Amino acid sequence: MMYEFPFRVPAYYALIIRSMVTLEGIAIGIEPDFKVLSKAYPYVAKRLLTDPAPELRESLKDLLFKEEGFRWHRLENLMRNANDSRDYDFDKIVNQALDYLFSERGKFIRDRLSDEIVNVLDSVGRRTWFNLSTSFRQQVGLAVQETPPELQEDSYTITHLKNIIGILQNTSGFDPTRVVSVLVKIVTKPETQKLGQSVAEKLSQKMAARLIRNLLLDTTPTPLNTGKQLSAAK
Repeated sequence: MMYEFPFRVPAYYALIIRSMVTLEGIAIGIEPDFKVLSKAYPYVAKRLLTDPAPELRESLKDLLFKEEGFRWHRLENLMRNANDSRDYDFDKIVNQALDYLFSERGKFIRDRLSDEIVNVLDSVGRRTWFNLSTSFRQQVGLAVQETPPELQEDSYTITHLKNIIGILQNTSGFDPTRVVSVLVKIVTKPETQKLGQSVAEKLSQKMAARLIRNLLLDTTPTPLNTGKQLSAAK
């Protein structure tokens, strides 16, 4: 196979691979359970989150986004592993993330982010409305509806957002007072206003579609009993 499809590995690739194999062999000799990839992952995660190189920005986008939406669990894993890096700079990652998010290249992320925000707001709104209606029914003595399966547990996005917030709070250099300045910086961006308009439009469309669907499903026509009608007419 090698002679049928000849190929050459660049010299620097061969040197890197050889160095990695040598270092891994030395490490395994000292610690048999050593895994070079697990030890290198914090550095890789930090580079993906902080390096402004266009190639790494594209790699990060491909890693976090898929057709069905944003993969929050991967962002959570990246942030958790990046925290293990000694020179992980929280301020640097926030500034670079905001610069990229509000740049022209970040339009794709803003569009997908609006979809995620709509899903979160919709889930929170549905759960809040259900809890309020359940409380009202209990107070007036009406029958309490069974909790829908999709409202029994936190959604996928909400669960991982809670985990990400916990990671941020435990990150070295995290200062809650600086969150306010970051939020002010975000709110004053023109792209944020467009993002808010997009979220409002999508959320209203989703609520209207659900309302119409519920009305159509609940309004089932009562079949006419023609036999009784004929006998009554006679």
